[in-house]
Amino acid sequence: MKRKYILGGAIIALLMLMSTTFFISVPNVKGADAKQGDLIPLQGQLLAWPPYGGYYRFEVRVKNIGTKTTPAGHDTELIWDGSQSLGSYEHTVDLANGEVDTGYIYFYAPSKGRHTITVVADCNDEKSEEDETNNDYLKSYYFWWIG
Repeated sequence: MKRKYILGGAIIALLMLMSTTFFISVPNVKGADAKQGDLIPLQGQLLAWPPYGGYYRFEVRVKNIGTKTTPAGHDTELIWDGSQSLGSYEHTVDLANGEVDTGYIYFYAPSKGRHTITVVADCNDEKSEEDETNNDYLKSYYFWWIG
Protein backbone atom coordinates (compact mmCIF):
# COMPACT_ATOMS: atom_id res chain seq x y z
CA MET A 1 0.00 0.00 0.00
CA LYS A 2 2.80 2.38 0.82
CA ARG A 3 4.27 1.99 -2.65
CA LYS A 4 0.99 3.10 -4.28
CA TYR A 5 1.02 6.42 -2.35
CA ILE A 6 4.65 7.15 -3.23
CA LEU A 7 3.99 6.52 -6.93
CA GLY A 8 0.81 8.64 -6.83
CA GLY A 9 2.69 11.49 -5.12
CA ALA A 10 5.45 11.37 -7.73
CA ILE A 11 2.93 11.57 -10.57
CA ILE A 12 1.18 14.57 -8.98
CA ALA A 13 4.51 16.35 -8.47
CA LEU A 14 5.45 15.70 -12.11
CA LEU A 15 2.10 17.08 -13.34
CA MET A 16 2.50 20.19 -11.18
CA LEU A 17 6.00 20.77 -12.54
CA MET A 18 4.79 20.44 -16.13
CA SER A 19 1.94 22.93 -15.63
CA THR A 20 4.07 25.61 -13.94
CA THR A 21 4.77 28.74 -15.98
CA PHE A 22 8.29 30.14 -15.80
CA PHE A 23 9.08 33.84 -16.21
CA ILE A 24 12.57 34.94 -17.10
CA SER A 25 13.58 38.52 -16.38
CA VAL A 26 15.81 40.16 -18.97
CA PRO A 27 17.59 43.39 -18.02
CA ASN A 28 16.86 46.50 -20.13
CA VAL A 29 20.06 47.14 -22.07
CA LYS A 30 20.91 49.38 -25.02
CA GLY A 31 20.21 47.09 -27.91
CA ALA A 32 17.73 46.37 -30.66
CA ASP A 33 14.80 46.02 -28.24
CA ALA A 34 15.71 49.09 -26.16
CA LYS A 35 15.50 51.58 -29.04
CA GLN A 36 13.23 54.56 -28.53
CA GLY A 37 12.09 55.75 -31.94
CA ASP A 38 14.22 57.76 -34.33
CA LEU A 39 14.33 61.55 -33.98
CA ILE A 40 15.15 63.82 -36.91
CA PRO A 41 15.21 67.62 -37.01
CA LEU A 42 13.01 69.25 -39.63
CA GLN A 43 13.63 72.58 -41.34
CA GLY A 44 12.77 75.30 -38.87
CA GLN A 45 11.88 78.92 -39.37
CA LEU A 46 14.17 81.80 -38.40
CA LEU A 47 12.46 85.02 -37.36
CA ALA A 48 14.16 88.32 -36.46
CA TRP A 49 12.78 90.56 -33.76
CA PRO A 50 14.89 93.78 -33.97
CA PRO A 51 12.18 95.99 -32.48
CA TYR A 52 11.95 93.71 -29.45
CA GLY A 53 15.55 93.79 -28.30
CA GLY A 54 17.35 92.48 -31.35
CA TYR A 55 17.01 88.76 -30.74
CA TYR A 56 16.15 86.03 -33.20
CA ARG A 57 13.58 83.29 -32.71
CA PHE A 58 14.24 79.91 -34.27
CA GLU A 59 11.41 77.42 -34.60
CA VAL A 60 12.66 73.94 -33.63
CA ARG A 61 10.73 71.01 -35.13
CA VAL A 62 11.61 67.39 -34.38
CA LYS A 63 9.85 64.37 -35.86
CA ASN A 64 9.92 60.73 -34.78
CA ILE A 65 10.36 58.59 -37.90
CA GLY A 66 11.06 55.43 -35.90
CA THR A 67 8.76 52.53 -35.19
CA LYS A 68 8.61 53.10 -31.41
CA THR A 69 7.50 56.01 -29.24
CA THR A 70 10.23 58.35 -28.03
CA PRO A 71 9.59 59.41 -24.43
CA ALA A 72 9.75 63.07 -23.39
CA GLY A 73 12.92 64.47 -21.87
CA HIS A 74 15.33 65.05 -24.75
CA ASP A 75 16.81 68.32 -25.97
CA THR A 76 17.33 69.92 -29.37
CA GLU A 77 20.20 72.39 -29.68
CA LEU A 78 21.14 75.18 -32.11
CA ILE A 79 24.82 75.44 -33.06
CA TRP A 80 26.33 78.60 -34.62
CA ASP A 81 28.92 77.90 -37.34
CA GLY A 82 29.58 74.41 -36.03
CA SER A 83 30.98 75.34 -32.63
CA GLN A 84 28.99 77.80 -30.49
CA SER A 85 25.76 76.79 -28.77
CA LEU A 86 22.92 79.28 -29.18
CA GLY A 87 20.61 77.46 -26.79
CA SER A 88 18.44 74.39 -26.54
CA TYR A 89 14.81 73.36 -26.26
CA GLU A 90 13.59 70.52 -24.03
CA HIS A 91 10.88 68.34 -25.54
CA THR A 92 8.29 67.61 -22.85
CA VAL A 93 5.93 65.33 -24.77
CA ASP A 94 6.19 61.72 -25.93
CA LEU A 95 6.47 61.37 -29.70
CA ALA A 96 4.82 58.39 -31.36
CA ASN A 97 5.71 57.36 -34.92
CA GLY A 98 5.13 60.28 -37.29
CA GLU A 99 4.51 62.87 -34.59
CA VAL A 100 6.25 66.28 -34.55
CA ASP A 101 7.04 68.50 -31.57
CA THR A 102 7.65 72.22 -32.08
CA GLY A 103 9.40 74.66 -29.77
CA TYR A 104 11.36 77.91 -29.95
CA ILE A 105 14.88 78.99 -29.13
CA TYR A 106 15.60 82.70 -28.69
CA PHE A 107 19.13 84.00 -29.20
CA TYR A 108 21.27 86.98 -30.16
CA ALA A 109 23.40 86.64 -33.28
CA PRO A 110 27.11 86.70 -32.38
CA SER A 111 27.95 88.55 -35.61
CA LYS A 112 26.45 89.84 -38.87
CA GLY A 113 26.75 88.09 -42.20
CA ARG A 114 26.08 84.60 -43.57
CA HIS A 115 26.36 81.86 -40.95
CA THR A 116 25.43 78.20 -40.64
CA ILE A 117 22.89 77.08 -38.05
CA THR A 118 22.91 73.39 -37.16
CA VAL A 119 19.86 71.89 -35.46
CA VAL A 120 20.82 68.82 -33.41
CA ALA A 121 17.99 66.55 -32.24
CA ASP A 122 18.69 64.59 -29.05
CA CYS A 123 21.87 66.64 -28.65
CA ASN A 124 22.82 65.00 -25.33
CA ASP A 125 22.28 61.48 -26.69
CA GLU A 126 19.63 60.85 -24.05
CA LYS A 127 17.60 58.46 -26.20
CA SER A 128 18.81 55.27 -27.83
CA GLU A 129 17.52 55.63 -31.37
CA GLU A 130 17.10 53.29 -34.31
CA ASP A 131 19.42 55.54 -36.37
CA GLU A 132 21.86 57.84 -34.54
CA THR A 133 23.31 59.29 -37.77
CA ASN A 134 20.37 61.49 -38.82
CA ASN A 135 20.13 63.88 -35.85
CA ASP A 136 21.64 66.98 -37.54
CA TYR A 137 20.13 69.48 -39.96
CA LEU A 138 22.11 72.50 -41.11
CA LYS A 139 21.29 75.53 -43.17
CA SER A 140 22.95 78.84 -43.98
CA TYR A 141 21.20 82.08 -42.99
CA TYR A 142 22.07 85.75 -43.36
CA PHE A 143 22.07 87.70 -40.09
CA TRP A 144 21.75 91.46 -40.41
CA TRP A 145 20.95 92.42 -36.82
CA ILE A 146 23.09 92.12 -33.71
CA GLY A 147 21.28 92.71 -30.41
